[in-house]
Amino acid sequence: MQPLSGANEPDMDDAIHISGSGTVTSIEQDPPSFFIYATQYVDGGLASDEIAVRGCLDDNPRWTDPAGRVPQEKGVIGFNGILRRFKPYHPPGRKPTTCIVIAVKDICYIFTPEKKPGKPGDTGSAATQAKGGIRQKIKARTHTQRAYESDHSRTLSSPSTSQIRLGKRKAENSEDEINNDI
Repeated sequence: MQPLSGANEPDMDDAIHISGSGTVTSIEQDPPSFFIYATQYVDGGLASDEIAVRGCLDDNPRWTDPAGRVPQEKGVIGFNGILRRFKPYHPPGRKPTTCIVIAVKDICYIFTPEKKPGKPGDTGSAATQAKGGIRQKIKARTHTQRAYESDHSRTLSSPSTSQIRLGKRKAENSEDEINNDI
């Protein structure tokens, strides 16, 4: 390997490329971006530091709608991009840290959590439909159980075939009456 000289210096790329992955802690729609708050390990894990990564999606000319590329919160993504700058970041409930701002060039959605259920008045949401289906099942089960109890109460007045076969008869007195007789 030869030392750098003025002759081969123009061949070098000045851009610092950043690759990473993690869980999205928050998102913004204007400008479309995401935050990942993580721990950075340096040189074999002997030193660590809290760090935040902000991935900006609006500088990629390949994406006509960068807002459509914003990942969901708590989603796991992989990304690749070019370092723009460092800036201070104050996450809620944590100590201030350094934030790396990246112009994202490529993103991979590793895990996307399920969508949150809609508002209670929203009849078209999947959660509301599931609740309606569960209510129907509970009503059907309750109706079946009541029908069974009424059929069962009718059969209690007559002895069962096993009672007849064994010569057993149903007790006509309650336990309290028997205790009072003794």
